[in-house]
Amino acid sequence: MEFGLVYDFRNPAPWQRPWAELYAETLDHVRAVEAMGFDTVWLTEHHFIDDGYLPSVMTMAGALAARTSRVSIGAGSVMLLPLHHPLRVAEDAAVLDILSDGRLRLGFALGYVADEFAAFGVDRRMRASLFEESIAVIRKAWSDGAVLHAGRHWQLPEVAVHPKPVQPGGPPIYVGGRAEKAVRRAARIGDGAIIDADHLRWYQDELRALGREGDGHACVYVLSTPAVDPDHALARHGSNVAYRFRQYTEWYGEAGDLPADRENLAVLRGEQPAGSIADMPPFFETPEHLVNRLLAMRAQGATEAWWFATFPGASPAETLEYWQLMADQVIPRLR
Repeated sequence: MEFGLVYDFRNPAPWQRPWAELYAETLDHVRAVEAMGFDTVWLTEHHFIDDGYLPSVMTMAGALAARTSRVSIGAGSVMLLPLHHPLRVAEDAAVLDILSDGRLRLGFALGYVADEFAAFGVDRRMRASLFEESIAVIRKAWSDGAVLHAGRHWQLPEVAVHPKPVQPGGPPIYVGGRAEKAVRRAARIGDGAIIDADHLRWYQDELRALGREGDGHACVYVLSTPAVDPDHALARHGSNVAYRFRQYTEWYGEAGDLPADRENLAVLRGEQPAGSIADMPPFFETPEHLVNRLLAMRAQGATEAWWFATFPGASPAETLEYWQLMADQVIPRLR
């Protein structure tokens, strides 16, 4: 099993610090977790968020590539592919793969926030077909020869993308998804999937149906951070973790793509009693409990596990003790 940390570079108003200071300390954080033995560091994208949620994954990935030497770099977890021109993504990814000497991975998803689609002039209703077509264009761009593509969304002349990535065929592409159709799409068109642990069966079933059993990377976000004393950690950083949890609940709920998202938003707003939201894992738990959780995920087919690396509003350095605990007491049990 591989282990990764995800960075969003958020700087919320209640705790806001100078941006240059936050960026520098976060890059120091990346170097520290690389030294601890984590396998991947990932970047995640949103736009027009007042806390500065990272809007430029490729730019930051270049900074990570220049400051690390071993860890794989994920751009991103996830990148909102329908908001980008696929040839531009293919070119940027090729340069990053060369800069990192073949350490690049890509994570794509549809996106869901309506304001982002409106601002970039993209019809949200077309996101699924646009997403699939864009991945096809990117793969063509990395292949030998020129790109010639006439599709529903992209009509591209005969152009050749240079230079090509270091990795043959290009960096692996991970596809994010939360609904069953999206998870099965990940098995069909991706090299890996970014999914909830509860949905691993859909992914494995689809790989099996495609004759690709054992071929795909199954990556799950884990919401519980290891702590020697979970109650103390919650008292210290609970407000920071809750900030992120509340915002995602609001964004998903307002998008309304899944019934559970709407239910969770209603619970958050006090409009109905606690339902599925009450089944969320704890923000912090002991290493032993976390090991048991991860062993269960691995038995269901998970090959990679990711955590948010920092807590919005907290100094990046404050979280290093949690990741050192993971490196010492969790990761060795699953390698």
